[in-house]
Amino acid sequence: MKIVNFYLIVLIILGILSHIYIGVKVLAIKVRLIFILYIIAVCAYAVVLISGMTVLISIFSFSSMVIAIILHFLI
Repeated sequence: MKIVNFYLIVLIILGILSHIYIGVKVLAIKVRLIFILYIIAVCAYAVVLISGMTVLISIFSFSSMVIAIILHFLI
């Protein structure tokens, strides 16, 4: 169980870092649609964190990392 918790904590940290990275990239290119989607993603992320749904948190963290990687290669 401790391994699972550690994995989730690492995923959450990576997710938050990639959210910050996405935010910086989005602000750099100033594309409104991506920025709106980013804000929605952050709000959803916060709701998930507050409600404590660990499975959803890991999905959000993973998806935000994927988005950050895609944005990195696009921009």
